[in-house]
Amino acid sequence: MNIELTSKNYREEQDYNKKSKNTSRLNKAEQQQEEEEEKEDSLDQINEDLEKKYISRSELIKNLNFPRSTNKRIIVLPNNEGLGFRYDCYDEQTLGQYLSEKEFRDSVYELTKICSIQFAKKLQREKNDPFATEKKMLLLNIPMLAIAVLLFSLRVFDTVTNNYTFEIGVAFYGVGMLFIFYNFIKTQIRKPDMTSFEKSTYIELEKKIIDFNKQYSQRGIRWVLHPKFYWIEIQIL
Repeated sequence: MNIELTSKNYREEQDYNKKSKNTSRLNKAEQQQEEEEEKEDSLDQINEDLEKKYISRSELIKNLNFPRSTNKRIIVLPNNEGLGFRYDCYDEQTLGQYLSEKEFRDSVYELTKICSIQFAKKLQREKNDPFATEKKMLLLNIPMLAIAVLLFSLRVFDTVTNNYTFEIGVAFYGVGMLFIFYNFIKTQIRKPDMTSFEKSTYIELEKKIIDFNKQYSQRGIRWVLHPKFYWIEIQIL
């Protein structure tokens, strides 16, 4: 009887010790996770301060602080220009069973291509003059108003006998003033293109990330895009 009780107590003690160890491991894991989250929060704050300091994206990228890769996630770093991502972030030990190096490089290439296309569009937007039409109309106004003034002068000083001189002058003057009024209204109601490079690029990258996750989620990984696409995480689920 005593032997059975002792054996039972021993098993209960063993079970308790196992639970305690598991709880301890969980607590350590949770503690490590909390520490990582705190580090990343402080990292975000540091990076926000750097954003105010550097105007150029390439200069900012060179000075940013990036999170570290772990056995649960791989950080895909940006290239030097901040207009794409690096191909040398593949980790065979962490990603090998989920994603081949070729698939990784092909995916990074697609994301980098999106950044390049959006940057080219940004340069084109900056090159285009949003008020080109209005400027042409104003240039056309100058001779029209000059003709109107000339016709008014001729009529005032009676140097011509054409009875329609004044009416023609009024017509030129009226059309010129209509052009000016039209340009004024158009410039006031025009909505500037507020789609910044970062916003448009993020939208296109996020679409591609969603496609990647549909493709790779069944393998046990998930792609996560940084809000300003400073880096990409490949998380092990």
